[in-house]
Amino acid sequence: MLVPQAIRSKVELGFVAPFGSPWLTRIQLRSGVKIVQLHYYTHPVPLIGFRPLSSDYVWIFGSPSCFVRPLEPFSHWAMRRAWGNSTADLIIHSANGERDWKAAYQRFTPDREEWLEQWRENIILFFFAPSWPETAAGEWDGHLEYRSRWIWAPLILVVFACNLREFMRRRFDLIPVAVTVFTLLMALQNVIIAEGRYRKPVEPLLLMNLVWILDSKRVGTRRRTAVSNEPSGALRG
Repeated sequence: MLVPQAIRSKVELGFVAPFGSPWLTRIQLRSGVKIVQLHYYTHPVPLIGFRPLSSDYVWIFGSPSCFVRPLEPFSHWAMRRAWGNSTADLIIHSANGERDWKAAYQRFTPDREEWLEQWRENIILFFFAPSWPETAAGEWDGHLEYRSRWIWAPLILVVFACNLREFMRRRFDLIPVAVTVFTLLMALQNVIIAEGRYRKPVEPLLLMNLVWILDSKRVGTRRRTAVSNEPSGALRG
């Protein structure tokens, strides 16, 4: 199933990337700018015999997280780059494969303090940022999505507390282990700017983990009740 998209990415990007190019979002985080302006030039791939759809593009790219106030109405906090109009200009030729992307990425070298500040911003965005584009539609479900984003941070704390209790009892079932690891990976990553939509894969898993917790409590209560109702002779036997 990945072969058609792999071929298309080779034609359009100059390198195989069936899940899309990871470089644009990585460059935006590392650069510290609000807007990335990309001058992109495509070249035919003689080996395949296909031609790109266009010879050149000019893209204006910015993460939705650069334009939101994730803590409203309680705070007007926003990531630092949201308050300015900083830009970075990139020139990419598909004939060079990933070489131009890597060179652009290596142009920006944040120090340790900058890395930590971006990491802290990402954690806040992961927990509280609205999920674009559905919250921008203006429909009732978009408003519901925007307001319900506040439930996920408390739910993560509750789920993690219950999972930790199970881990301390040396119970390592698949659901709590997988949900805990995946949520931590998504919440603590500092490779790209976090967005509310990146939280979406975690949300149904948290609900599934909550069901697992409630079911475990129910089963445990039922077992304790069954043991307490057994005759004393049976217990001695």
